Amino acid sequence: MPEDRAARTPPRCASHPRIPAAAVCDACGRPLCLGCAIPVRGRVLGPCCLETALGPVPDGGHAVRPAPDAIPAGLVGASLALATLATALPWTRFGVGSGAFGAWSGSFRWSMVAATAAVLGLGLWSLGRRGRLGAHRLRPGFFGALAGVGATGALLAIAHPPPFARPSLGPWLALVACAAAAVAAAWWERARRRQDGGV
Repeated sequence: MPEDRAARTPPRCASHPRIPAAAVCDACGRPLCLGCAIPVRGRVLGPCCLETALGPVPDGGHAVRPAPDAIPAGLVGASLALATLATALPWTRFGVGSGAFGAWSGSFRWSMVAATAAVLGLGLWSLGRRGRLGAHRLRPGFFGALAGVGATGALLAIAHPPPFARPSLGPWLALVACAAAAVAAAWWERARRRQDGGV
């Protein structure tokens, strides 16, 4: 009976004995859990056999990691893109700004401040990522300031909509996106200072 139970028990991962094996390493035959099983060129390998199959890992044996400011920089771009998208939505429920691209108008409105800041920020961020026009030299604080202007414009558009109109989804989405961009820009600035050797 005990032998039957042992035969029925599924094999366990060689590195994680509490987890059932999902595959076997094609190089050494060790049982692998789902987290350890790495598909490589039609084979399944374990972490210990990767270097044999792929050669030494670059950068002195350490995995290549993204720059410390890559994540917050990406969040700034994504938030500014969302704020720019929000300018295409209706900004009021009826009247002026109730159609598509409701943030834009022929006359001055607070929504235009938010829209201009979002579009300008996204454009400069995109140019900076491509290393064009010297935009890559702009500090993260610059994008944080633009995001702050955008959030202020969206907040004022909510507080002071056109006469006889009520704010719609557009300004609220722009407010949240610009606020997120400002927070991500502060994180980006801090990561950049650490990378440059500052405090």
